[in-house]
Amino acid sequence: MRKRALKNLDNDLFQTGRLIVCGLYVNIILHDYLRVILGLNQTASTWSLDPRVNTDTEKIPRAGGNQCSFEFNLLYRWHSAISQRDEKWMDAHLESLLRDPEDRMGAPDSHSFATFERSVPSEPERRTFGGLTRGPDGRYSDSDLARIWVESIEDAAGAFGPNNIPRALRMIEVIGINHARALRVATLNDFRKYFGLLPYTCFEHITSDPVVAQRLQALYGQPDMVELYPGLLSEDAKPLMIPGSGLCAPYTLSRAILSDAVHISSPHAVKEILRSDAFGGDSWRHQLTYLMGKPNHQMGPYGDATDFEQRRARLEKTIFCPSLEKEFRNLFSQLSRCIYLEAEKIGGLPQTLQIDLVACFANAIPIDFVGHLLPLPLKSQEDVDGAHTPRDLHSALVSIFAVLFLRLDPVLSYNIRIAAQPVAASVGDSLEIEISNVPAIMLLLYNEDHQSESQDPEKKLKKLGYEFIRKLLVAGVSVCQIAWVDIVPALAAFVVNQSRMLCQVVDYYLGPGIEYWPLLQKLAASDDHDHDDMLLHYALEAIRLNGNYSVFKTVNRDSDVQGHSQPLKVGDKLMIRYSDLAFNAEVYPRPNDILVTRPLDSYHFVGYGPNQALASPLSRFVLVSMFRAVARLKNVRKAPGPQGEIKTVDDGDAAGLNRYMDVFWREFSPSPVNMKLHFDA
Repeated sequence: MRKRALKNLDNDLFQTGRLIVCGLYVNIILHDYLRVILGLNQTASTWSLDPRVNTDTEKIPRAGGNQCSFEFNLLYRWHSAISQRDEKWMDAHLESLLRDPEDRMGAPDSHSFATFERSVPSEPERRTFGGLTRGPDGRYSDSDLARIWVESIEDAAGAFGPNNIPRALRMIEVIGINHARALRVATLNDFRKYFGLLPYTCFEHITSDPVVAQRLQALYGQPDMVELYPGLLSEDAKPLMIPGSGLCAPYTLSRAILSDAVHISSPHAVKEILRSDAFGGDSWRHQLTYLMGKPNHQMGPYGDATDFEQRRARLEKTIFCPSLEKEFRNLFSQLSRCIYLEAEKIGGLPQTLQIDLVACFANAIPIDFVGHLLPLPLKSQEDVDGAHTPRDLHSALVSIFAVLFLRLDPVLSYNIRIAAQPVAASVGDSLEIEISNVPAIMLLLYNEDHQSESQDPEKKLKKLGYEFIRKLLVAGVSVCQIAWVDIVPALAAFVVNQSRMLCQVVDYYLGPGIEYWPLLQKLAASDDHDHDDMLLHYALEAIRLNGNYSVFKTVNRDSDVQGHSQPLKVGDKLMIRYSDLAFNAEVYPRPNDILVTRPLDSYHFVGYGPNQALASPLSRFVLVSMFRAVARLKNVRKAPGPQGEIKTVDDGDAAGLNRYMDVFWREFSPSPVNMKLHFDA
């Protein structure tokens, strides 16, 4: 018993000591390390950054590790900061290990390192360092430890800039360069452009050291060719500035480290930022040009508030006319039949049918719907020569959506961008062909109207979309711009968001909100469309509780925002996560309850202010129509097991969205991948 008690006491002492050391380390980082970087330790300021908040909602369990991009790994290798004292110790240590001291300049001597590893006692209490010796009790002298501690604190770090990396680390740097090449890391100038820095136009701008500049020119020829890692190590250090720059790291390195977006969570700040033209959305010109695979110098600044307002008004006025609501309802009644046509019989009594809500309905209906309005290059039974099946087109639009609208980690976005470009170019090119044929098709439609006493409702809707495009052509808008600026981004956002919203609604009401399902089925079964407003409110409440949407803004002019303590400067990046507002009682009283009396303008899932989503009335109409079709299914329920669930990961990174996993939980997607439902025949 005594032995066990001593063992428990020993463990308690160890755990307590570890907590104290961890707390001390955290305080050193927050109150010393960051203050030194910003040069605040030499001022009277007491400011410190202490972000220790509740992290229970993070997707990675505590003590489960962390991750960063490879680029961040590269830029945080501060080998230049190693002091001269530590460099001498490394040199002496390597010379004692290697048979030939010059081996430190080439490939490591594996035999020497293996010999060193075997020489280290396996028992920690027998190990020594720094020439210290242990006393009879196995402890080091406190005075010796204190001396080393003080000497290390007072030891001045090395300066950033070229030629300051210890020679002993040469092979480490070579391995880093080769690793970066293997992963095809961006160049130094591309990296700078990503963070809003001007690219270098000559080697003397990278470093004022003429020898280093000449060697860079000899190696790379052009500044655009300088690799990221060698470029980061070759840059000159920033001048000392108190306060502001105490670490004096190079410009690119310090910009990348301190580039985190400001996270806006105050309801008042969110509304002001979304409403004001002082905060602009990211322009997608570069992303669109990349997806096109060809230059287009006439492309406008798509993505700013004015552009959004003009395009939204034009689309809503031309395509979604309230006077044509009857035609839209008839079209949706016809399209919704696919939920029965696509269902599979799986047996049981009563006869049970199964449908993949995502692939066969949520993804397909928005594309079919838009295909009745716009000249999409769809392959069908009526048009076997179409360029894309609805499923292929949806897959392409998801990729386009990710490139245009998501702020993904550069490592994650690389493969997505590479995969998206050819399929996006194929969609855009085939769409351009369809648009080029619009004038001729319009003549055929008009001739058919004159020959027929009654107009086909479907042709009436199709003529709306074709007339919209014809007017753009008459106004001098190029075919390329209509396809890539007016249609492709709006189509990608509409299709992906409609699918995602429906899945979130059904997932909630067949899960946590199942108590509301009988009422919803009763509302959906009625042919009285006066219930549409009630269904819309229920749907938006489910999205509020079960969704996660974000928007990024760039500050256009210096601003002070109500509810946000820090002034915002031009160029600051802002991230607004609507999930922060979803359970805010100031915005949504009784936030955990379903309340269908909330005003519609309190829901920000499809945008707010100048940058609200394109054609939002149409979006809500489609959402209600799809929701009604699912709720009308007899005894509908989720399929048993994982295939009836939507696997999501609450993504707290720059994307700011839920990410969905495939049925095997191997890949991520910005849109749900599968969710199977059962219902009775």
